[in-house]
Amino acid sequence: MKTTWLKLFIAFAFISLIASCVKEDFKDPPAEGTDPDIQTNATIADIKAFYQPGDYIQISEDLVFDAVVTADDRSGNFFRNLVIQDETGGIQIRFNFTDLHNDYPIGRRLFIRAQGMYISDFNGSLQLGAGVIRDAGGNPTEMEGVPLPLANRFIVKGKWNEDISPVAKRVNELTENDINTLIRLDNVQFRASDLGETFAVNTIDEDGNQIRLTTNRDLTSCTGDAPIVVRTSGFADFANTELPEGSGSVVGIYTVFGATKQLFIREIEDVQLTEERCEFEFTPISSIRGQFAGTTTNVSGAAVIRGIVTSDRENNNIVGQNLFIQDATAGIAVRFNGNHNFAMGTELEIDVSGVQLNQFQGLLQLNNVDLLNAQAISTGNEVEPIELTISNLLGNFDQYESRLVVINDVLLSKPDGGSTFAFSTTMNDGTGQIDMFTRPQANFADDPFPPGSVNVTGIVSVGGAQESRQISIRNLDDIDGEIPDITIAPISEIRDQYTGSITNISGTVGIRGVVTSDKDNNNVVGQNLFIQDENAGIVVRFSGNHNFDMGTELEINVSGVELSQFQGLLQLSNVSLQSAQVLSTGNEVQPIQLTIAEILNDFDQYESRLVFISDANITKADGGSTFAFSTTVNDGTGDIDMFTRPQATFADVNFPTETVSIVGILSVGGTQETRQISIRNLEDIDGDISGPETLLEEDFQMASAGEDISLPGWTNYAETGSRLWSIGEFSGNRFATMSSFESADTENKTWLITPQVEVENGVQLQFESAQGFHVHNGLRVYISNDYDGGNPAEASWTELNATIAGPTQDRWEFISSGIIDLSDHQGTAHVAFVYEGSNSAGNTSTFRIDNLRIFR
Repeated sequence: MKTTWLKLFIAFAFISLIASCVKEDFKDPPAEGTDPDIQTNATIADIKAFYQPGDYIQISEDLVFDAVVTADDRSGNFFRNLVIQDETGGIQIRFNFTDLHNDYPIGRRLFIRAQGMYISDFNGSLQLGAGVIRDAGGNPTEMEGVPLPLANRFIVKGKWNEDISPVAKRVNELTENDINTLIRLDNVQFRASDLGETFAVNTIDEDGNQIRLTTNRDLTSCTGDAPIVVRTSGFADFANTELPEGSGSVVGIYTVFGATKQLFIREIEDVQLTEERCEFEFTPISSIRGQFAGTTTNVSGAAVIRGIVTSDRENNNIVGQNLFIQDATAGIAVRFNGNHNFAMGTELEIDVSGVQLNQFQGLLQLNNVDLLNAQAISTGNEVEPIELTISNLLGNFDQYESRLVVINDVLLSKPDGGSTFAFSTTMNDGTGQIDMFTRPQANFADDPFPPGSVNVTGIVSVGGAQESRQISIRNLDDIDGEIPDITIAPISEIRDQYTGSITNISGTVGIRGVVTSDKDNNNVVGQNLFIQDENAGIVVRFSGNHNFDMGTELEINVSGVELSQFQGLLQLSNVSLQSAQVLSTGNEVQPIQLTIAEILNDFDQYESRLVFISDANITKADGGSTFAFSTTVNDGTGDIDMFTRPQATFADVNFPTETVSIVGILSVGGTQETRQISIRNLEDIDGDISGPETLLEEDFQMASAGEDISLPGWTNYAETGSRLWSIGEFSGNRFATMSSFESADTENKTWLITPQVEVENGVQLQFESAQGFHVHNGLRVYISNDYDGGNPAEASWTELNATIAGPTQDRWEFISSGIIDLSDHQGTAHVAFVYEGSNSAGNTSTFRIDNLRIFR
């Protein structure tokens, strides 16, 4: 099976074993046929004993050890890196220069003076170096290689032709002690799906650019062991060699990247796959199920199953890591080690050798199966369901578990009187009853089920804390019956169903109205919106953040939805996002003009509706002047709180002190269940808003996507390397972006500098950043008062304390920098975003910048 791009990129971050530039040929080694007169007093095992996980430890003791080079950089598959080995183990030495094979070829004995060197690891592989690279805060970021001037200080050359023979191993036998040692794997072959591919990618694109991609290929075992990744640099001289089709042996350096086992071959001669391919006999799924004896076990022997996927990931009635697969003998649940993309009807081969077989909430499953173990053979296949009665099913449940069945003449009902598929529904065919379970995340969870007799196709399973026997449909096509239409009810009728305690909406009903809240200005939480029709309004709280703009006309299926109060405010709770349908956009709702006295006298009638209050004054009990939190509105007839979330875009804006008109949504909130009004944005205040003055603003929307940034007044400067900041785009949003990933430069240091601004006391900076594939902290923000528009290295720069997206954020999630006070840098100033990275060193994080503002 072809490796996913995500795995390619994660393993690409492996600093020590990645792409290199073209090397000189190694001639004959220097005429040194004897070892130097150096006394050794340590082994590699002694050196490894200094290692402390997550730290860089300098070796202070006067230790000398000798070892033989088992991997050099001649072929280009190792870059600035040697692997050495003695009788106690192996370790890497990192360098900051190339052509190591000229002085340190494979088979040469080296004497290492370890005192002063550092030991650390990169994702599980131990390495020695000459120092530690640190960020501006003094935090260690990576190992610094041995520089050429210090090479002879640490390393003395000895005899050559001291080749170490590889040790025959099986993948399942490999341990921590084998890392960085030379091994041989016998009875292996490349996956059939990869045949015809090359070891890596080294090509010229249509624009004449050289493209080199480090690539993973899976080596599978003929004896039932787990597969192992063969990782090859796009710079290797055998990158474009086609994978051999046969089976046999492969020699290489065993490494790890986290939990992933990897093999790096040194030369193409390490690969000897000249025998006939081994062929598996597929193991019936019934045989796999038969190995389970009531407790967690592992599948014995070499076992590959082949079957058809019966579950439907697209309709979300199964978690993303799981699927059901079925052959002619049985079905079983498979839980992968990550979300898969196998569609219903896909024929799969899955290597389950040694895989854990256990029960989860009573359902038998193959657990934590590596996605690399699954190979798609064909798509669009159909599985004929087995026709059963519920009585037949319950009487022979183990036989049918995880298989596709059809039950005819079924009546569906819910004990609580609900009418939608979500959660448990009772199936009754006259011979018995069984639960039908639907995840609330399923696309059809909020759809009403048919009231009459239907035929139901579904997968037999077990689930829940009670380990209930159940059936789950895949999509609405599994119901052979008429799905009732939704009746649109006035919002006032929905509100009237609330009797003071939590209830569920009765009937097959929906609401239709216009969104009055404004998600863009953040004065309402991301899951909530206010919707209003001609006679009433209500809060809708979705199961996740929505993207419905103010003025959007929606139709929402609320059949069976919970109706409850939160801090006194009536809401439709946990509504599925799939139940909302956009009818139109750009609609306006006319607010009702009321006095505060009228509002308070009949609050329930106006709750969650848009109102207009004239001749109002805004004050704050603590004497404050900004909208944030509670302010008091008085129109001469009474007082009402106006609440603004601190996250609102206008929270820190000063409210007007003169008489104004206010448009807002009436609500209830807080532990005191306070009656209040909330504006949506500053346009809801008809008065003088003393907001901040913007000195510079840039959202990059006017720049051309995919091109280097060239905006008026901005400077895009490559101090090291040639790559520049460019414009990225996702879902119509454009932003500045920079990464060293696949850069042809050894290193990149690139500046994106704003136009000049005049900084006075009180001037502030704010921007948003996002990251992807984070492996290093490569973005910093600076300010200068003497930059002249030329080479930024010739100016003085001060680093600013900005919050920048890091590994704790979701990939591509924009976060705020916080408000950064620039008052200490008064005068003409420039702000710079500086990216530093190195493709060759694995420092390839991607950063994005957007929505920059300098204001006062």
